[in-house]
Amino acid sequence: MNNIIASTWAERAQAELGAAQRFRSIAKHLEEQETPPKLVQVAKKAAADEELHAFLCAKVAKKWGHRTGFESPKELKAHKPRPWKELPKNDVFLLEIILVCCITESFNASLLNSMYAQSKKSEEGRIIHQILKDEVQHAQLGWAFLQLETQRRDCSFVSAYLVDMLNIATRDELFSSAHHSTDPSSYLHGVMPHQDRLPQFQTTLEEVICPGFAHFGIDTTPIRHWIKEKTSLPTDL
Repeated sequence: MNNIIASTWAERAQAELGAAQRFRSIAKHLEEQETPPKLVQVAKKAAADEELHAFLCAKVAKKWGHRTGFESPKELKAHKPRPWKELPKNDVFLLEIILVCCITESFNASLLNSMYAQSKKSEEGRIIHQILKDEVQHAQLGWAFLQLETQRRDCSFVSAYLVDMLNIATRDELFSSAHHSTDPSSYLHGVMPHQDRLPQFQTTLEEVICPGFAHFGIDTTPIRHWIKEKTSLPTDL
């Protein structure tokens, strides 16, 4: 199990570095658009948060035997194309911040919350709690910006890109049973067993993400069709 714990935290560290860069870009764009200063400050803080998270995650990975503390998964090496890249600049940015915050960070916060509930007594659990508090704020940034945009203009076009964003945000292994089940004791060390990840993801979509979009008048039917299709496919393909 040591290898699984080490590689999971190393992948987490690498992902946090990428997130830091994305939040720096978000903060720059928000400043250029004269967005309320509070949101700009949240974005800048998010970039700093993610850099700290990367350091903390790498430290745990090395504790469990990882050589460098950072590990870039093969699936993340190639930048997944954005189908919306030819849209107007403001539309592109809205979709990007939704992808980063409303979807990815909302899912991360939900995942970490479930792991923290079963890892409170460990060193890893304390680190998860620290990261969790920040990820909740990062998700809220996206929802706050979406609220601002819906007050300015019609954002119903977002619905057409929800499935694309989910495909970018997820990895194929989430829907595969080819991975061996993980010992539930891995929760103690900040690793959610593979067999629990899809139910957690589905719950987050249905109870957090879909209601969030629906609140702002964005049709979530594509998400519901997507998750139904994904969960009905043979999972070992």
